[in-house]
Amino acid sequence: MPHQVHKPAWCDVPYRKGTCGDQDLSLPTELASKLPCPATAFSAAKSSIFHPGRGADHKVWQARKMNFALRTGLFAIIKSVLDRIISAFALIICALLMATIAALIKLDSPGSVFFRQSRVGLHGRVFRIWKFRTMYDAKADIRGFKLTERDDARVTAVGGWLRKWSLDEVPQIFNVLSGDMSLVGPRPHALHANISGCPYADIVPGYYRRHVVKPGITGWAQVSGWRGETVLPFQIEQRVAHDLEYVRQSSLLFDLKIMLLTLSRLTNTDVF
Repeated sequence: MPHQVHKPAWCDVPYRKGTCGDQDLSLPTELASKLPCPATAFSAAKSSIFHPGRGADHKVWQARKMNFALRTGLFAIIKSVLDRIISAFALIICALLMATIAALIKLDSPGSVFFRQSRVGLHGRVFRIWKFRTMYDAKADIRGFKLTERDDARVTAVGGWLRKWSLDEVPQIFNVLSGDMSLVGPRPHALHANISGCPYADIVPGYYRRHVVKPGITGWAQVSGWRGETVLPFQIEQRVAHDLEYVRQSSLLFDLKIMLLTLSRLTNTDVF
């Protein structure tokens, strides 16, 4: 059965300005001080890959895309093999932990152990993500219209603990083994993710360019401080800017750096 495609996602998606008005990309000092680690900032517009700029030669434009496709193609093959090998070992190591978490979830509240939700992946293809359930079964938002908020009444006692330590993400090992995700990459967003009713793609120029690589369990944006609640336009602007920065710098060494930073920042008081 063919994958459902959410939106055009290749690198030649026309560069355009967001349709929800101009957004401030600066990070207010009072918010920066609350981030779990120093946050870097980029301009989402400037970070959009393959944006030619004024007067760019068409042949140079095409060469850039071809070189990128070749580099990412070879990198993707090597990375895919390593993803599966590492994930297979991780599944064995985490088997007891996952069984314990499953038991705690069942004891804490009625409902399923896992939460499945449609997310947008490589080239805009839609897949079903695996997560441990952290909300009361009847209150879970399958479509992703409402993101989790601080002190969210939908989150269970065990769910809050799992979110604090990011343990609800462990089942995504299954997504990596199936080829829908990678260990490292831009985090996959829900189909209807929005800020005040405005879809992310209408806020961020070049948003779909983040889909030229597989989504990841962890990513450059997350270890750079852009995790947790997303309620203001500049927050998704900065996340996408970091995603595009990852696409440009993608390498095995960069992935290793992100994984090590992820391990050092597992506890995040800004995630709930």
